[in-house]
Amino acid sequence: MLMHLKSSITQCGREITDQELDLILETVKMFPKLSQRDLAETICEHLGWYTASGRYKGEACLKLLKKLEVGGALKLPEKRGRFSARTAGHRPNGQDSPQLLFYRKQPGGA
Repeated sequence: MLMHLKSSITQCGREITDQELDLILETVKMFPKLSQRDLAETICEHLGWYTASGRYKGEACLKLLKKLEVGGALKLPEKRGRFSARTAGHRPNGQDSPQLLFYRKQPGGA
């Protein structure tokens, strides 16, 4: 399956070379604890994959990573939820202090 992928990957108009694919696969193996977004940005940096405004082509890279996962070439880390923070709570020694409480945003919610 990987040999088939190596010969025919194009993502957002960019032809992915065998060397670039090897770099992508190595990066995913090297950093298994990174989020999917952080992996995509790291790969964009290594490949010099930027938009005209100089930003990483993160969405295109994420699509490529998912395509590679579906093709069996790699296993992405589990998708992490997005969080928003609020402060509240107490220190273990009894003094009041701010602590972050995280709430998952509900799908389709604001």
